[in-house]
Amino acid sequence: MKIYLFYPSTYHSISFQLKQKILLLFFVFFISKSYSQIVVGVKFTGLAFHPRPINGAIFRGKLEKKGYLVMNAGLAFTAQYYINNTIGLGVAQVIMPQDCGGKWFGATQVGLALKYDISPVHSVHGVFGPILFYRENWASIPNYKDDTFFKKTKDQRFQYKFVWHGADLEYTYWFAEHTGLAINLLPGIPEIFELSPGMNFK
Repeated sequence: MKIYLFYPSTYHSISFQLKQKILLLFFVFFISKSYSQIVVGVKFTGLAFHPRPINGAIFRGKLEKKGYLVMNAGLAFTAQYYINNTIGLGVAQVIMPQDCGGKWFGATQVGLALKYDISPVHSVHGVFGPILFYRENWASIPNYKDDTFFKKTKDQRFQYKFVWHGADLEYTYWFAEHTGLAINLLPGIPEIFELSPGMNFK
């Protein structure tokens, strides 16, 4: 006995490649329905630690004279889609109207998300993958020292840095079934460590 996904005449008229795609879509649909979870978050960025504040003298929002600690004002939007209880895909977008140099700053990440539930209310996760950092060029800031960490666009308007081995780590306390308090750490070695509190929703 033959079982068809469609009427027999329709099924035979479909190419082999299309059949493969249809079966793959059904497989992905089955996997996503068997276990899937989406976690989205909004974080405030945040407290930054600069291990080597070469331009500390011009930093805005610094909490001490040399510029090791700086308070920035921006938002980070995060999302993870988990296909099982551990593995998924993570994305993040940081928007900062003014960074510690008083210029517009952004960062975009896409990577592998790994999650571990310590208990029903405590969980940790990390997203591991490339990050693109970009900002308005600091060259117009008086006394700015170019440490060559950032590259410049051809028109010299922006600076950017692409990092293959990017990562961010996060802890969430789920005080309600679908809502939790989160603290995010971006270990941007060797330039910056960013601590960002916020909320997660699932």
